[in-house]
Amino acid sequence: MQAEIAGGELQVAPRYPADRKFDSPLGKVAVYEDEVTIPARLVPVRLPKGRQSPLTVSVKVQVCNETGRYLLPSTIRTEIPVALSPGRADPR
Repeated sequence: MQAEIAGGELQVAPRYPADRKFDSPLGKVAVYEDEVTIPARLVPVRLPKGRQSPLTVSVKVQVCNETGRYLLPSTIRTEIPVALSPGRADPR
């Protein structure tokens, strides 16, 4: 998982859920079936100037079936509009 904010820098800490390991021609891979939610903490290292900036999140995936047939790897990207406002450096 990767996340970027235009004109800024983020630290990304994904918390991957439990998976099932699968032996593939490339070694063991994490397998998630049907749907998966991957929570992540995004900590700004450097915020962009201005009040709005898009946040882009991308995840690399590869679909396979039980017989071992694979589709080509793909990257799923989504862009989220973010409104920036001054505040505490660490929201914890």
